[in-house]
Amino acid sequence: MRYYTIFIFALFLAPAISAQPGNWLKGYTGDVSGEILTYHAPHPDATTSLLIRNHDAAKYIEWEMDVVPAGTDCSEFTFVWIFGIDVNVNSFSYKLYLDDQYLLTFKNPRDTLVKKWIVEGKDGSSLSFNASLVDKYGDLMGYAFLRVPQKLLQQGQK
Repeated sequence: MRYYTIFIFALFLAPAISAQPGNWLKGYTGDVSGEILTYHAPHPDATTSLLIRNHDAAKYIEWEMDVVPAGTDCSEFTFVWIFGIDVNVNSFSYKLYLDDQYLLTFKNPRDTLVKKWIVEGKDGSSLSFNASLVDKYGDLMGYAFLRVPQKLLQQGQK
């Protein structure tokens, strides 16, 4: 088995974009747990990633996001971060949690033809992906957008 066939999901350890006014927030501000790996990314400042491999279902990665502003009237927030995912004919499922709350399940793509996708989740949450490149291993790299309704978030906390 070649190395990239077990590389499934990379959360790069550099902010994808600066937080913008309104409901856009950084989807990564620091790592909490998981395997840290030096890896390439579509953003020049991103040189490391949090990595999860598909061969051990007990493993997970965990990271921090921007603080949700207190006193806002936004009905939802979108967290954005650099995201890479293995393209593999074998389908693997990944569960995404927010503060120990299950939000949704997504799968790795089987080919590089679909560069954008969206998965609907709990209470109006969603995860979308927009690939900006296919890397030298044939994997998709780009940006993830996690839309979360305000009712699932705690203002003033990460």
